Amino acid sequence: MNNADYTRKLLLENEIIIIDTSAVMDFEQLHQLVNRIEFLLLEFSKKIVVPKAVWIELMRHINSKKQDKQEKALRAVDIICMHPDIFEIKSEYIDHKEMLKTFVSDSKDGVVQNRSNYCRLT
Repeated sequence: MNNADYTRKLLLENEIIIIDTSAVMDFEQLHQLVNRIEFLLLEFSKKIVVPKAVWIELMRHINSKKQDKQEKALRAVDIICMHPDIFEIKSEYIDHKEMLKTFVSDSKDGVVQNRSNYCRLT
């Protein structure tokens, strides 16, 4: 089975594809991923879900005092925004408490827990 066949199999077997912050912040790998699987995502009418928590963290990094984090976050946001046909940003209203909770290091994104038919890009 080649890479394209394996990717097709994953897309057929998984209802939702979720990407996390570390995968998004590695913008060079993100760009390569988009180039490799964009046509397959379109073929199967699938999108990569960018959870609300990831989007908040990207915005936080854009405002960071650390230049490298700013650049990575900006590049990641550019890639995501340039490909609205394959990315779905879950960014409904976010209140202050939820924003603070997002950055607690031991918290997990509740969407991913107990979802065996979800594929998480990490």
